[in-house]
Amino acid sequence: MESPPVRVDVWSDLVCPWCHIGLHRLRRVAAEAGVPVEVVHHAYQLDPARSSSGPTRDYLAGRYGAANVDGMLANATRAGASEGLDLRLGDSISANTHDGHRLVAFGATRGLQDALVARLMKAHFEESADLGDAATLARLAAEVGLPSAEAAEVLAGGRFGDEVDEDLQRARQMGVRGVPFFVFGGRYAFSGAQPDEAFREALRLASLPATA
Repeated sequence: MESPPVRVDVWSDLVCPWCHIGLHRLRRVAAEAGVPVEVVHHAYQLDPARSSSGPTRDYLAGRYGAANVDGMLANATRAGASEGLDLRLGDSISANTHDGHRLVAFGATRGLQDALVARLMKAHFEESADLGDAATLARLAAEVGLPSAEAAEVLAGGRFGDEVDEDLQRARQMGVRGVPFFVFGGRYAFSGAQPDEAFREALRLASLPATA
């Protein structure tokens, strides 16, 4: 009999390169270990106060200093390449992701949450898409099978905002300070795109029967 999938709750931001890398690493390690996983996405915002979209380079320079930007981008690019990801971070556009997260919550009601997160991250990191632009979000949603008219309606209003806010509040309650943040089987958690061994061990432990 095939084992039931391990539920992995993941808090991430759509414009966080380490989230993109960590999600790919999770899936690769799980496949190599023969452990089926059910990934459930939760919203997190690295820069909730951001009001407009702009070059990621400028955002990082303002936050960490211009002298540090090239090294930060190169480090993440190398890590992405190790997972087969072609990250074009120097060309990416930072944006407020609240609407993107609302759209992901809508996707969850249609069983398309995981596919939509993957598409949005690919668009941001590899295609320089502006995830703060409603038309871009609606187009990407349609590409994974969400009704474009409904997606546009969600983006034009405030639907699924409560779901996003609940995710953000839960992250605060758990003391999440950085993403990606993984919870395996509701029992084991860590943050960051950790090495393969950490994912492998967490999946192994979460696969064991829960003790009383």
